[in-house]
Amino acid sequence: MGSIGTMPRFVIAVVLGLLLGWAATHALSLQWWTLAPWGLAAVALGYRTTRATAIGAGAVYGFVLCFTFTLVGYAGAAPAITRVPFFTVLGLVGAVCGLLLALLGAVLMP
Repeated sequence: MGSIGTMPRFVIAVVLGLLLGWAATHALSLQWWTLAPWGLAAVALGYRTTRATAIGAGAVYGFVLCFTFTLVGYAGAAPAITRVPFFTVLGLVGAVCGLLLALLGAVLMP
């Protein structure tokens, strides 16, 4: 079985981040277990690819996921545009988490 190429993996990372970030804002209950699909998706992004691709795709996925989740879920009184710097910082934290989990996925490949 071959692996997915680099560019399609990055497209998948963005789409997964958008979908899972949006879906989590519409979940009835956010518990610790709601993080499981996020983590599994990151590990899957890294599976059967190079470490460099896993790191890049995982970082993109984590950033898009966290940024989307915070932006879509924002319900504050201030305009959302004023919160973009804070959402970006949270996205960067997500990028680190995403790249670590995707790297785990790359290491799991025999």
